[in-house]
This record gives sequence, structure tokens and C-alpha cells, in this order.
Amino acid sequence: MGEHITARFPKATEENSEYIKLIKGHQLHKCSNAVNGCLKDGVCTRGFGDITINAGGSFNATGYPIYHRSTFEDLKIVPHNRLLLLDWESHCNVEFCGSTHCILYLYKVIK
Repeated sequence: MGEHITARFPKATEENSEYIKLIKGHQLHKCSNAVNGCLKDGVCTRGFGDITINAGGSFNATGYPIYHRSTFEDLKIVPHNRLLLLDWESHCNVEFCGSTHCILYLYKVIK
């Protein structure tokens, strides 16, 4: 999971400058009360309100991945693939999908 999907802010280096610019411009989650917003009773329904730094690489009880987030800066980064972000230069939310819940989710979306 960590090899292809990341939810971490990269180290500032000259070779990462474009990547960092794209993350700041497209991959930072901003909680909102708008029509399709994520705030419900002041809590982010998409999990970005959690202020817990974790080692990641595991799954919660429903099979949703817990991404590695080692700094407070990482907590608002939307999971993505570095190469896709550099190629598309636009928001690209990439999630790991490897449990039976993904089949149920896809059926719900298609229905």
C-alpha cells in the first residue's frame, strides 16, 4: 500500500519542489459545511478530523486502510499516487481497495 499510495507530505528537496506544489494546491483536505461538505456536527465525516499520528499500514474494523501519517502536516493530505499527481497536475484521490466492503461500495454506487 505505501509503495503506490501515500498520504504523507514529502521532504522538501529540489527534486520534490513540483510535487510539493501540487500537494499544496490539490491534495490538502479542507473541511466544509457546504452542500456536499464533510462536516457533520462539527466532525469531519471523511476522517480528516483525527489528530492522531500513526504508523499506518493497517486496516480498521470495516476494512478501510489506515495510512501512515507521521507528522501533523500529514493529517490533512488526501491519499494519492505520486506519479499520477505529477502527470495529471490535478486532484487525484487514490484509495486502497482490497476488502469485501469495496464490492458493496461499488454496487451501491452503480445501483
